[in-house]
Amino acid sequence: MRSLRNAGVIGLPAHATAEDLHDVEWFSFDVFDTVVTRSVPRPGDVFLLLGEHLGERCGCSREAFADIRRAAESDLRRSLRPGEDLTLEDIHREILRRRQLPDDLLADFMAAEADAEVGCARLWEPGAALLERWRTRSRFVGFLSDMYLPAS
Repeated sequence: MRSLRNAGVIGLPAHATAEDLHDVEWFSFDVFDTVVTRSVPRPGDVFLLLGEHLGERCGCSREAFADIRRAAESDLRRSLRPGEDLTLEDIHREILRRRQLPDDLLADFMAAEADAEVGCARLWEPGAALLERWRTRSRFVGFLSDMYLPAS
């Protein structure tokens, strides 16, 4: 597989505008931290908020839940083969396994994390302004994300 750099994809300086890129035919945005940001200082802080809702169900504090959540994802990522990626379902199945909780909680745990992410999501105005300038110029705009949340 070719890397993005080898495929001719360029990085943007933070101060770039649509006018600076007049000869570029299409533009893709990594959704998080480009168009959407979180209202918490670090992305993993969402797990503390999630722990407020799920920690008690796991028999632990919100801090302990956040640690369990981070460790589950980290450990699963280390076991991946090249080309594989994690899903939210994989991560929460692992949490349930570690805490010896029933699988019928899976949907609730996954929904709670999706809700926590949506609750922390905020539009990042500079990215949104750049996106709007590209849309008004009839350029192709695509969105990318390496997020483990489902596309919906």
